[in-house]
Amino acid sequence: MREIGTVVLNEWMKLLRRRRLWVAGVIALLTVGLFTLVAIQAKHNADSQRPEAQLASAQRALATLRAHPSGDPQYRSTVANLRAEIAALKNEVKSEAPGAPWRDRLRQQAEALRQQMRLVPPAERATSLQYHESQGQLMQTQWELDHNVRPLPGWVPSPYREVTEYLSFAVRLFLPLMVVILVADMVAGEATDGTIKLLLVRPVARWKVLIGKWITSLWASALATVVVVGALWAAGIAVLGNTGAWQPVWVGVHYAWVSGAAAGVNTGGPGGLAPAAGSVAVPLYAHAHLLPAWQYVLASGGLAVLAMLAVATVAFFCSTLFRSAMASTGVSLGLTIVGLVVYELGIREHWVVWLWFPVHLALFDNWNGSVSLQAQMNVPLGFGVAELAAWSAVALAVSLWHFSRRDVLNA
Repeated sequence: MREIGTVVLNEWMKLLRRRRLWVAGVIALLTVGLFTLVAIQAKHNADSQRPEAQLASAQRALATLRAHPSGDPQYRSTVANLRAEIAALKNEVKSEAPGAPWRDRLRQQAEALRQQMRLVPPAERATSLQYHESQGQLMQTQWELDHNVRPLPGWVPSPYREVTEYLSFAVRLFLPLMVVILVADMVAGEATDGTIKLLLVRPVARWKVLIGKWITSLWASALATVVVVGALWAAGIAVLGNTGAWQPVWVGVHYAWVSGAAAGVNTGGPGGLAPAAGSVAVPLYAHAHLLPAWQYVLASGGLAVLAMLAVATVAFFCSTLFRSAMASTGVSLGLTIVGLVVYELGIREHWVVWLWFPVHLALFDNWNGSVSLQAQMNVPLGFGVAELAAWSAVALAVSLWHFSRRDVLNA
């Protein structure tokens, strides 16, 4: 272990002197900077969607119409619609006031949901989309009542929601790019510089040298990911405020795919029945549960670190396999970009879900059911973790085998 620790320390000293570290830092800054712009835009959009702003706009429109009366029937209809809109907006402003009885509103909503569930015949409840959606809404409403969490209006931007939505994309592109830049020359760079021969002839077992380099790769990747996720979280709170920290988030949701007719949905088939391919995803909440948004973001950050460790291991494998740092980096970047393309275009192919590890880089999307919906098959968190672990184990094993057999003269 002492020899491996010495290798790790030596590799950290090399890493801190590499120009690639600065390139990875630039990618991290661009990732956080782009998110900051997204958060600013979300705040701007929210300001225009505030009920108070919409109410003032509707009142100005009504005043303009009244200043120019007309006998046209369309005029009367427009005025009536504006008055109804103003009344609805006033009620919305009143209901969202700080002292409004929101718990009473939630109790009424819960009772309405129970009534909707009773309307579904017992024989149809197992496949009814309406029944299961109402069940999920009821469970969320009851959770908010039990935990004294006031629901956040849909137009209010939450830094926690914005971070997780942005991280879902960043963990498939920006963070893998950063990790590849850090790791892809860990071994290949030694071959390019000609210093690898000194490593191979050292009186230290080759596997210890390689494991030391691999540990350094994981350490650097995890640290960089933690810094980026923390910076995203801090930037979101700085721009949007600490809003929605306790809003509930669903995790562990599974789905059943049934025909539109069985789900009570008309998907446009002949006679109002769903065609064979027109299946509907019915959410199942038997094993699902709700988490506060801050806990979900914290767990998502941990899952992002776990996914980047897998990316680092695959990039490390490329670095061990290729003798050129440029080739190793190119292949690793290619896998990252192709992985994103395959995810966007081929995720509904089940073989892609089973065999292609970049599909599972956003492990929190496996957790919340987003990947299941896109793939049209249940892809839980454990499945994604197992897929990444399998790729990592194979990549590390092949790296150890190849490095141990490397010829010193042709290194």
